Amino acid sequence: MIVTIYLVFSVAVLFAFKRLGGYRASLLALIGGFTFLPVMDYPGVLETLAGEGWSVRGIALLQPTFVTRATVVGGAILFGLILFDRRALGTVRWRLADLPISTWCLLPLLSGSAAGVPALHSLGNTVYMGLAFGVPYLVGRTFLGSVGRVRGAVIAFIGAAVLYTPLCLYEIVAGPRLYEFVYGWHPHQLEGAVRWLGWRPVVFTEHGNQLGIFMATVALFAFWMHRSGALPGARNLRSRLLGFGLPAVAVLCQALAPAILLVGGMFALTWVRRLSALILILAIVLPVGGYAAFRLTGTIRAEETLLELMGPGAVQAMKGSSRLKSLAWRVSREEEHLERIHERFLLGQGRWDWWDRRYASPWGYWTHAIGSFGLVGLITFFALLIVPVVLFLRRHRPSCWAQPDIAPHALLCCALIFLLLDGMLNTTLNLPFLLAAGALNSPGRSAD
Repeated sequence: MIVTIYLVFSVAVLFAFKRLGGYRASLLALIGGFTFLPVMDYPGVLETLAGEGWSVRGIALLQPTFVTRATVVGGAILFGLILFDRRALGTVRWRLADLPISTWCLLPLLSGSAAGVPALHSLGNTVYMGLAFGVPYLVGRTFLGSVGRVRGAVIAFIGAAVLYTPLCLYEIVAGPRLYEFVYGWHPHQLEGAVRWLGWRPVVFTEHGNQLGIFMATVALFAFWMHRSGALPGARNLRSRLLGFGLPAVAVLCQALAPAILLVGGMFALTWVRRLSALILILAIVLPVGGYAAFRLTGTIRAEETLLELMGPGAVQAMKGSSRLKSLAWRVSREEEHLERIHERFLLGQGRWDWWDRRYASPWGYWTHAIGSFGLVGLITFFALLIVPVVLFLRRHRPSCWAQPDIAPHALLCCALIFLLLDGMLNTTLNLPFLLAAGALNSPGRSAD
């Protein structure tokens, strides 16, 4: 059934390219595909990997199966562009700012060759990353070169969140059942689902954490588009409902880290005009880069450091908190695989199952980036998300971010920052937001 759905979707995307044009069809396929298509054929993949002890998670990672939502959406859009909008595709010219995405998509081939992975497997991994990461980026580079089109993309994400709102509210009350009802078994449907107020929803995403960060990011879009006056009818009731209703729904999804990011983002956008661009860049780069550096060098061992700073009693009390237990579990997964990471530190293992199989798979995307592609991969992944933000900050001072013509681009910056921070904790990245990197790296022209 899953394969049939993918085929129907692909045909529908090609039809949309013919009738709606590349810009509208790309947004519809990218956002609609990632929010409503099945993730993959979960039972089939688990049957293939019987006895492997592998947890199905994170289609933004290299996979043992090629056919996932990421490749289907990416492939359908790419074919649509080639068949029906080659003129728009032909307007894209490679720039130095495109080096991170180019390197990221080619890294499986480079890392695989260095690690002795069969050439055919490395080539397949390269195509996978190109479709999963390269195509969303290409959509942004091709079509989001003007203020109007960036605003249209932001509004499209808000529309998807509005459609998701009743589904989220249903699952908060009834439990995460929709995916199983529509598509069949979901391996992470009930993982961490019981919350303070009912259930944490999943809807059609890979995990409750992924839904939480998606809703939080788009809720921030709605809030700032309303505050800046960039929404159509910015002062009417509908705009107010979006600006304050979607953040409320995002908090009700009860994913703690996304809720913290949302509230922090709302305060930051409100007060960011008081800060310089340099301070903002350092505030993004130093914590993320510093954390990764300390963890990789073994300078900080989580439990040992806490024992020294707080004492055993305080540490035991922290372990009693379910949310802190979740964070500690993630950090422990990182520490278990440091030795394996250092075996091929520069270019990584070049494969999806790189980790030490004595332990569970690590949870943070950044750990998989360095495990699969080495230090080069980690730096490339960070550059892919940080360079567009830096380029935007060089062009537009934070004091301008409340202007209606600049606010949508500022929100794309926020989406990339959220994607980066989410990648430090989870593997289930929201790939559609990668169009933000392409848009911010665009030289400022659009293909109509």
